[in-house]
Amino acid sequence: MMIGLRRQCGVTFLALGCIIGEMGCHLGRIGTADGHASVWMIDESDEHSSSVIRFHFPPPHDEYAGEVQRVQGMIHLDEEFRLCREGGRFSVDVMDVTLGEPDLDENVRNNVEFLFGKKFPESTLHLRRIIVDRDRFIRGRYADVTLNGDFTLKGVSIPLSVTAVLEVVVDPGGFPVLLLGGSFSLENTRETFGIEGPGAEDDPSGDRMLFEFRFRLVQCSRSP
Repeated sequence: MMIGLRRQCGVTFLALGCIIGEMGCHLGRIGTADGHASVWMIDESDEHSSSVIRFHFPPPHDEYAGEVQRVQGMIHLDEEFRLCREGGRFSVDVMDVTLGEPDLDENVRNNVEFLFGKKFPESTLHLRRIIVDRDRFIRGRYADVTLNGDFTLKGVSIPLSVTAVLEVVVDPGGFPVLLLGGSFSLENTRETFGIEGPGAEDDPSGDRMLFEFRFRLVQCSRSP
């Protein structure tokens, strides 16, 4: 069901022991010293578009592909990387979806048989839980995580479980950055979301969409 990431995030991962040692914090902890949670937001100032969502249909229709480079969202994490009660939320404006051709973009964004952005301008993922493989993470490597939440498209919400990878790096200014990347698929898109994919109605490859995402999050504040 899941597809692998096609490329790495492009940032060398530093061992957590080195990162936390330089920052004077406890190994593996990203919350504040007094136990409060931290708020991590999509870095919208990133000029290299490190936060992106890409999608495509399976072969033989994989030439139908697109992406969104404007992603908004935040997550609330405690010092053990547990999701706090505020949870997390990521969203995109469907009018920012592009397939690389203006005429095709217009049709996909506004047609009722596709995204129907005039009526449903936003697609969201609300996170309810993050499950972290702590053994790998504490050893100073990236962590395999599972993101559980609700995905909404065209006003229809479904439960979604996403396999992802979480990394902690330090930017040139010495501040911590979270890199979150993974993949998921949407099944039965014709019936569930009213999206008419390529091919005949009985063609299963036109009834399934594959997604890859990469988010860059920066710490912005502390939750009470």
